[in-house]
Amino acid sequence: DTIISNADATVTYREMIGAEALSPLLRWKTERTQLSLASICLFIGLEGDVARDGMTDANIWHYPSIDLERAYTPLARGEMPPEDFFFLSSPSLKDPESPDKAPPGHSTLELVTLVPYAPFTRWAGTKTMKRGAEYEAFKAELADRYLRCVERYVPKVRAQIKVLEVSTPLTNVSFAAAPQGSIYGPDYTPNQMGPLRYGPKGAFDGLYLCGSSTLGAGIVPAALSGATAGKMVVKAAPVVVAVVEMTMTIMHPLHRIAWVTFRSKIAEGVHHMSAFFIALSMQVMYAVCIFFSDIEGLRHGQPQQH
Repeated sequence: DTIISNADATVTYREMIGAEALSPLLRWKTERTQLSLASICLFIGLEGDVARDGMTDANIWHYPSIDLERAYTPLARGEMPPEDFFFLSSPSLKDPESPDKAPPGHSTLELVTLVPYAPFTRWAGTKTMKRGAEYEAFKAELADRYLRCVERYVPKVRAQIKVLEVSTPLTNVSFAAAPQGSIYGPDYTPNQMGPLRYGPKGAFDGLYLCGSSTLGAGIVPAALSGATAGKMVVKAAPVVVAVVEMTMTIMHPLHRIAWVTFRSKIAEGVHHMSAFFIALSMQVMYAVCIFFSDIEGLRHGQPQQH
């Protein structure tokens, strides 16, 4: 069996395999891994065309000033930033020909911003949809706060909302098993970059890693890490492949981590085949799945709950 894990490397090693099975050096590394920042996202389904309000298919990166240190310093202290910076995009404008786009006469928006995990620790370990009224009230405050950010570029957004979902660092923990909601895996410190990051070849035979813990964070590095892991699997098994079974198995009930198992069977008289697998990081898979679930809710007039 060959396993490609796109879970965070620390989750793969410490929670799925178990710290007791790790070498002293790997156990030490997983214990001391510093995590990147977490995120808050707004997924918005609107009635109307945001292009008429001035929105385009461009990515908007909004910072209150050119002093980036001022923006990030509070986050390093575990505090919410006093001035908001954010990423804003409209998927429905980016890909208007997609069969999964918003229904006619509707639009979609996504806002992403970075936050520390500390303000959310009081709800750590709680189950999604069961975090209580205080948490829901906090999410409502966050929604209002970041809708004001959206209004800078889409002034009529509140009046047009049909679907609105707010994800927090706890959402990332629940659906992506991202430690402390970190969206970029290990933090980008000098001792966690390049060859000092987790490698795509796992510490156990047949184990391969991909996602933001390996080559780097973001869509492109995560996709490349999946391609790298897939190529390594194929190279390590130069055999005649009769059947490649892909079985999605839920291995962890709390974190919903999907592992993909490849079992190769050799049979006589069967043509050569090659298996190639690309696995995106769970932070990206989560965002895409949640957004399209919101689109489905928009089609049926039912907000999706996460």
